Amino acid sequence: MKWLLGVTRATLVLIVLVVGCLLIVAVAPFGLKRKGIPLANWIPVGMGRLVMLFFNIKLICPERDRFYGHDGFLAPNHVSFVDIVVLAALLPVRFLAAVEVKQRPVLGWAAAAAGTVFVDRSDIRSRREALVRIEEAYASNHQPPIVVFPEGRLGTGTELSNFQLGMFKLAKTQRIAYMPVAIDYDRLDIAVWHGRAGETLLQAGWKLATFRGPLRVTVTPLPVVHPKPDDNAAQLADAAHDQIAALLGLPPVETGR
Repeated sequence: MKWLLGVTRATLVLIVLVVGCLLIVAVAPFGLKRKGIPLANWIPVGMGRLVMLFFNIKLICPERDRFYGHDGFLAPNHVSFVDIVVLAALLPVRFLAAVEVKQRPVLGWAAAAAGTVFVDRSDIRSRREALVRIEEAYASNHQPPIVVFPEGRLGTGTELSNFQLGMFKLAKTQRIAYMPVAIDYDRLDIAVWHGRAGETLLQAGWKLATFRGPLRVTVTPLPVVHPKPDDNAAQLADAAHDQIAALLGLPPVETGR
């Protein structure tokens, strides 16, 4: 029965989340590292893989080795709330999160211990401060890579929003390499949260939890870009956008930026 499958999966995810967060908080103070990356950043890899196992999500990643050792930003398209689980399961990474998350017991502590960059992007000034925080996070430790979704919001899977310029301005100014990444699901009806159509996040999560699967997701790394200070941020953003769009069979960037 679908409801039993959904309840079982939700329970297992809750257990993984609680145990994983407690482990992250416990190991972080010791500064232990594996392959030069804090152990606190490896625990979410195991958490992500367990969640994908429970939900029957199959990861297809050609040239996976290209991710390892990458020093800089990952710039993927943002199709689904599942993207975070998929990227976390692929390799140790750092994410951006709203500043409010930091105040939440256990989850906030674990996120901070795993190197999450907390930002407030409610207005122009806050967005500028967010870029400063990202720059500081990278300067303090180049590993693991920082995931920045350049669309700045969830998409529909049938189109790719214009990429915001903030990350590209920071990358060229500070000479930080970035890797465009294409994420593609075989069942957009299951993976995508249709919030604009009135679907709640809870409904989207339950839809995924009750889908027997498999849900297949393909993650494709594109060539790393090493920007220079005299590069044009808009051109960098549009080039990354069009690379991903071409791979996904979506329209190129809208003109008139």
